[in-house]
Amino acid sequence: MHKLQNPSLALQIAMSTSSEYYRSLQPVSKTYGVACVMTRAAFYLKLYNPWKIALDYGLVLKHFQVWRLITNFFFLDPFSVEFAWRLIMMANYGVSLDRGTFNKRTADYLWMLIFGAVTFGITSSIAAQTTSCIAAMSTPSEYYRSLPPVSKTYGVACLTATAAFYLQVYDPRTSIALDYGHVFKRLQVWRLITNFFFLGPFSFRFALRLIIIAKYGVSLEKGTFDKRTADYLWMLIFAALSLLVIAVVPAFSTPFMGPSLVFMLVYIWGREYPNARINVYGVVTLKGFYLPWAMLALDLIFGAPLMPDILGMVAGHLYYFLTVPHPLAGGKYIFKTPLWVHKFVAYWEGTQINAPVQRDPYAGVSFRGRSYRLNGNQTRTPEQAQTRRETETETQQPNSPEGGIAFRGTSYRLGDAH
Repeated sequence: MHKLQNPSLALQIAMSTSSEYYRSLQPVSKTYGVACVMTRAAFYLKLYNPWKIALDYGLVLKHFQVWRLITNFFFLDPFSVEFAWRLIMMANYGVSLDRGTFNKRTADYLWMLIFGAVTFGITSSIAAQTTSCIAAMSTPSEYYRSLPPVSKTYGVACLTATAAFYLQVYDPRTSIALDYGHVFKRLQVWRLITNFFFLGPFSFRFALRLIIIAKYGVSLEKGTFDKRTADYLWMLIFAALSLLVIAVVPAFSTPFMGPSLVFMLVYIWGREYPNARINVYGVVTLKGFYLPWAMLALDLIFGAPLMPDILGMVAGHLYYFLTVPHPLAGGKYIFKTPLWVHKFVAYWEGTQINAPVQRDPYAGVSFRGRSYRLNGNQTRTPEQAQTRRETETETQQPNSPEGGIAFRGTSYRLGDAH
């Protein structure tokens, strides 16, 4: 191999080659790469602490350190093999995309990077919220047991349906999708129910819908519907029936109405907690009333279909109007939870506080035993009844505190002569 005899000439050629390579780089890849190198060099020179630029939503929202949403993307690693490898990936694959697929489309390439950064920010926010919910429990099993029954059952059913599809156990479109032609012509009536349990394949949107059930559905069942499981279940049934009626119109028909049912929970939560402060995907903090609209706007930005969200809002508003504003305005309350729902819940987990049915002795409760209704109907002989009346007359004096009577005084029967 020919060697250059003049070292200064070799240095000039190397510098010329490096400068030409640098000038040949596309603007976006060059700018991002230089920013990463400078950020790492400043840390090496101890000019700053990387934790000052790290992503921390607590500091972003509470102390308005919004620069963290951007600066965290410029710190790749300390000077190491990993740092060099990431720079090589950027110089090789990033520049290849910038020059090839996105040739003369610098704006599209920059938008791809911005979209990736926003998606990462949303994902990290959701992961942080999910981790905080689970971290509140000692173990995942305790978290699972702490979930209320309806939200837990629906969430597990949706997860099972998607897992079975992932394992190729069945094809959702040919077996459980909503199709009124198959329902009426072939009597496949199960499609009216099963379509609500498929939220889509394993994906970001599937995870988001499960998180909605685990956060807003559980919040409703533990808060507004606390000890009113039958009413919460009836709300879901009514919403499902409303969506089935809407799906009769071909323009509004979708094969799986589960996403709409899940979004209905978001709408009801926003109505029940209108002043609650909520952080939407780590992007913006707003009141609970605007939560469904913010999520709808984000779906529009990300190009997701809006029809499932809109149908969920329609079903949720119909339920809320019939149960809250309409009765308060003097209208007749015709939306009472049916007796059969109360009976089902009573058999499932015991009688609720507003249930019009008596406790089922075989319901799934922890403690059972013989119970009697105070002063309830009991079969007695005439002699026993007479003895009981005489005993009560002798023992319960008008002014005796042992009688347990809250209010005493002279009483008169209406119509008697004074």
